[in-house]
Amino acid sequence: MDSEGAPIVSVDGGKETFDLVIAADGLRSDARSRWGLDRDVRYAGYTAWRGVTASRGHLANEAGETWGRGARFGIVPLPDDRVYWFATLSTPPGTQFDDDHETLRGRFGSWHRPISDLIEATPEGAVLRHDIYDLA
Repeated sequence: MDSEGAPIVSVDGGKETFDLVIAADGLRSDARSRWGLDRDVRYAGYTAWRGVTASRGHLANEAGETWGRGARFGIVPLPDDRVYWFATLSTPPGTQFDDDHETLRGRFGSWHRPISDLIEATPEGAVLRHDIYDLA
């Protein structure tokens, strides 16, 4: 920063001054660290699975979430008759699951339609799972 507090950024070997600089390099931001800002993260208390699959005419193409004890399932319509879905489960950080599809079937398979349909329609290799972290 210059003497008036304006951000100074190195660009192509030169220094530029700006009124505002936005660092959009992720949760564990290198820029935030270099600027001396807090980059500590904390576990949010749950893991999440995500997938995209073909629509099955779900909920008249409306987005929504279904909540259960320690779990949620969300549905978001996408263009081209596709659906983005996510599922969350309260778990300790680093919990391992032998089979993500089997875990999803066991936890969400008895929930209302089209939840199990969306899980089944998503190829196993297309399901992502990550523990969720927030800025501390």
